Amino acid sequence: MATNSVRMRFDGMDDAMRQLLALPSFLALDTRPGLIAEAQAAATEIRASYPHRTGRLAGGVEVQATDVGATKTVVRVVNRTLYSGWYERGTKDRRTRAGWPRGAATAGNVFIPIMQRHRRLAYALAGRSLNKAGLKVVGSA
Repeated sequence: MATNSVRMRFDGMDDAMRQLLALPSFLALDTRPGLIAEAQAAATEIRASYPHRTGRLAGGVEVQATDVGATKTVVRVVNRTLYSGWYERGTKDRRTRAGWPRGAATAGNVFIPIMQRHRRLAYALAGRSLNKAGLKVVGSA
């Protein structure tokens, strides 16, 4: 009984593998300046949107950029102020131990909406870098 066999040969696979393995470090290097610029723009907009009674809310906003190896850049916008979460999300109706009403603080809704908008712009930046690397990006985040 005869057996059939098929042999396939792919030319250029070694080069394609080299390019795919180099892609993460290329993306990290290519997007890092834009990600930091986008985070700085978000931080500036957040600082300008906070009320300036004492300036502590705006003063607590900072940008942290960290490289994790050659393939990952982490950029975070944080607010180090103790009560920034209370301002952002608001509080429920509060009372003192003696029962005196102190009212509820309404949500400021500053940090999260601004960060969501700038995150979408950062995703678009990553998509442009993928296009630059020769990949086709379809859709958006």
